[in-house]
Amino acid sequence: MERVVKWLEPCSAAGIGAALNLTVSAVDYAGVIDARAVDPQWVALSGAAGGLVSALVHIGVVSLAAEPAGRREITRALIEGAFAILVGALVAGFWGPSAARFWPAASPSDLRAIGFGVGMAAWRFAPGLFGALKLLSNPATLRDLALRWLTSMGAKP
Repeated sequence: MERVVKWLEPCSAAGIGAALNLTVSAVDYAGVIDARAVDPQWVALSGAAGGLVSALVHIGVVSLAAEPAGRREITRALIEGAFAILVGALVAGFWGPSAARFWPAASPSDLRAIGFGVGMAAWRFAPGLFGALKLLSNPATLRDLALRWLTSMGAKP
């Protein structure tokens, strides 16, 4: 069951994301919004929405686990959810518009979908990235990595 829950969380978040993308396309088709204009705020908002979907799915998985979740687990999931929204908006707002340089044929709706995907994934990778930055901020660790790199090349330090 634990294996199913492990895969259910990201798959359900991706399904919800696809449904939201279809909703934006339908709203554009109805003429309510203009999906042809590239607006960095919309990309950041899409990233925040991706973080929100991932956060809601995570909170649901935590609260509906086989063992009853305590107040501490629910509070932690809510705080992680708030940071998921923030990290999703910041990362998508920064990287989403830059994707147009790497993919010139991307339409604005593609950029918003990329922003949503970045928002969904960013909070999953953020703790590992912060841990790696904390590890690399130690001068002794940097020295050891540099020495390993130099000795692997055959150079004598």
